[in-house]
Amino acid sequence: MEPTGTSHETRPHNTEEPVFALPSSTRTALVDGETHISWNQLNELVHTAAETLGPVRRLVHLVVNNNVDSIVWYLAALSGQHPVLISGPSDTASSKISSTFKPDITIDTSSSVSPHINERHNGTNHVLHPELAVLLSTSGSVGSPKLVRLSRRNLFSNAQAIVEYLNITPSDRAITTLPMEYCYGLSVINSHLLAGASIVLNHNSVLDDCFWETFRANDVTSLAGVPHTFTLLDNLGFEQKELPSLRYVTQAGGRLPADKVSQYADLGNKSGWDFYVMYGQTEATARMAYLPPEHAASNPAAIGQPIPGGSLTLDTSVTSEPDTGELVFSGDNVMMGYASTPTDLSSGQDKSNLRTGDIGRLNSAGFYEIVGRTSRFVKPFGLRIDLDQIESSLFEQGIRSAAVGNDQSVHIAYIDETGIDVEQAVSDLTGLPIGQISASHNKELPLLPNGKTDYQTLLQEAEDKAATVRSENLPNSDVASIFATVLHRESVGPHETFVSLGGDSLTYIEAAVTLEASLGPLPSDWATTPISQLKAAEKKSRHWAKIDVTMLLRMVAILTIVSTHIGLVSLAAGAHILLGVAGFNFARFQLHSNQYWSVIARVVAPSAVWIGGLLLFSDRYQLSNLFFTHNWTSDRTWDASWRYWFIDVLVQILVVAALVLALPAVRRFERQHQFPFALGLMIPAIALRYEIFDVLDMGRTGARTPLVLWAFFAGWASAQAKNVWHRMLVSATIVVSVYDFYPNDRRVMMIGAGLLMIVWVRQIPVPRLTIPVITSIGQASLFIYLTHWQVFPVVARNTNQFIALLASLAAGLAAFHFWKTATPHALRLQRSMLTTLQKRHRELMPQRSFPYNFRLSGPNKSS
Repeated sequence: MEPTGTSHETRPHNTEEPVFALPSSTRTALVDGETHISWNQLNELVHTAAETLGPVRRLVHLVVNNNVDSIVWYLAALSGQHPVLISGPSDTASSKISSTFKPDITIDTSSSVSPHINERHNGTNHVLHPELAVLLSTSGSVGSPKLVRLSRRNLFSNAQAIVEYLNITPSDRAITTLPMEYCYGLSVINSHLLAGASIVLNHNSVLDDCFWETFRANDVTSLAGVPHTFTLLDNLGFEQKELPSLRYVTQAGGRLPADKVSQYADLGNKSGWDFYVMYGQTEATARMAYLPPEHAASNPAAIGQPIPGGSLTLDTSVTSEPDTGELVFSGDNVMMGYASTPTDLSSGQDKSNLRTGDIGRLNSAGFYEIVGRTSRFVKPFGLRIDLDQIESSLFEQGIRSAAVGNDQSVHIAYIDETGIDVEQAVSDLTGLPIGQISASHNKELPLLPNGKTDYQTLLQEAEDKAATVRSENLPNSDVASIFATVLHRESVGPHETFVSLGGDSLTYIEAAVTLEASLGPLPSDWATTPISQLKAAEKKSRHWAKIDVTMLLRMVAILTIVSTHIGLVSLAAGAHILLGVAGFNFARFQLHSNQYWSVIARVVAPSAVWIGGLLLFSDRYQLSNLFFTHNWTSDRTWDASWRYWFIDVLVQILVVAALVLALPAVRRFERQHQFPFALGLMIPAIALRYEIFDVLDMGRTGARTPLVLWAFFAGWASAQAKNVWHRMLVSATIVVSVYDFYPNDRRVMMIGAGLLMIVWVRQIPVPRLTIPVITSIGQASLFIYLTHWQVFPVVARNTNQFIALLASLAAGLAAFHFWKTATPHALRLQRSMLTTLQKRHRELMPQRSFPYNFRLSGPNKSS
């Protein structure tokens, strides 16, 4: 076993207390149509229902729907410590469960009229364990009477963990989108009851306009869905909906494809809400793991980290693949056990951990990913389907078959013709929509050499057939492979974009050039266009090509910087233009993909390596250079140690921006008011530039960060300018900022011209032959800036200034290509080191969770 994750303390729950202590308040607890029920009213309703159930503990069968009566009787049963067996009105297994377990009282609250009560006994005919609280149909059961036994501790600890990681507060308001008898739907209700938050009881599909009218009218703050829900959201144009109250969206109930995770993480980032991928099973009450939303875009295939109070381990003994194992969960929310007969209801806790049946691994970021299953279960539509049980059920009807499937659909290959509609029979058995079931009549089933059914061949045939049907919707494989190569991704999906995959200003240049060679001229918004929609904008020209203006500016800026330092020309304006380019690309790439630390690492890592090396061999630099604080801490006059002031300024701005945007309120406001937010940043920046506040001893040197903030924010605002009026406003702030910034008018005009180009020009035509030169120098600009100080003095002394310029460019290009080549190896080394650390930790401290969760591209919340 490989202990991983984090360890948390969960407050112990007193079995004599109610699971959910409802607050006494006039605030709204439940909304059902036009009816608003306060917490005080809900308490009274629960008290009345509890009196009906009586003082003697007995087994309650509750047939539920998403309505007030269902919640009232559910809470009444819990408050009286009556174990409650929950099933739905159309639950396939409901009648069989009832006949098997013979509940003492059945309360049907599924209709709009008063609850129907069928009381078999005044007391009970059962021996009930004191901790038993809820019985739910097991995730893997298809028409079987096996139930999951959940204790009061299970319910409380899981609800408490969900409240903690979703940060649910009394001001939150959920809407029911899932059946209450389904553990995911029940967990939404439980967590909001525990937090004192309100619940809107809904009966409509997300496809229904009434659903969204209810959503807006009640200021709903969260939305829960299974993978099928997100397919429906795609079809109804969810990305166009204005939902200002929405705070977060959760997904569980089966694996959502990685490209969909990226799609919704990106949409959430742009729209101001968080997207949580979650993982769980009924056997764990509901939730076992969650993926923090800030990591969804960069880890779209992951299920995340253990919930508070829980831990995950990998049992590597069940797999032959390295670094993989069966996921095993431990925590207070692990079920008491199963119940197949009434006698099982007296049993206590017989499980300390839960073997999930899922094969997982730990990725390089420290998050778990599921790569397979140990048993033949699939989970389409959030329903955990036992394929072997489907075969057994069909065999009872005279049909020999083999069932295969994935998390989208189920396929049945059968060899007996009985006149039975196989697809309909499986739909009736499992509850799956018939559109997600396919069946084929085979003369014989494929067999393995040992005589067993070759399920892998059947599944491959079914998936190939499905892929042929949807082939017209497959992503552009050339584009996908380019993105995978440039961004060091193992795979990318059709809905992903360059931005959602973590692209930045450096990789942008390489990707754009490579794409244009494949597709021809690109649309101006190619970086935010899904791969499946990415096409050339116009016919390819033989002699001219349009490139992004920031590519050209990056090349021009670094050339003027190096040439000025060498003494070839006197055009000291490049650093401020590069700051504008950096602000523009930060807003374009990192701002809404939460890749803040990634871009900081790409600047800091090579800079620290180079400057660290200089410290070893020269006394002209200080430790403050290595920590990028020299422009604030040094008392030296302008000397060699100030050469890297630009790196200091850029790193400081990026770090502060990342920290400020990490605040949820700031991030949400920025996403809802993108241009006003960006333009608003220019006001204090201009004030600092003119030293209006006069609170900092900045002198008149442009190397102090507050004096040049305006250049970065001008680029940021340019990226958010959506129309002519926006661009005019940004242009005005640039003119105000640059005016009289330096005594040299030519320098001022060059800075202003470069920044105004960012505002008004997105693409610029250049001779096609020049593109390799422009892009090579542009990509390597950071490395040229770092290395040229050590190259040109030596070369210029022995040759001339022009050769010194060429040598500086060559050295920077060589350093860039070395770093680019080394990066994939470093990432692999990081993963290997992390695995080694975990194994060593397991040997030394087998009872404690491995506490580290990090990656090379930057820290995360748990680091």
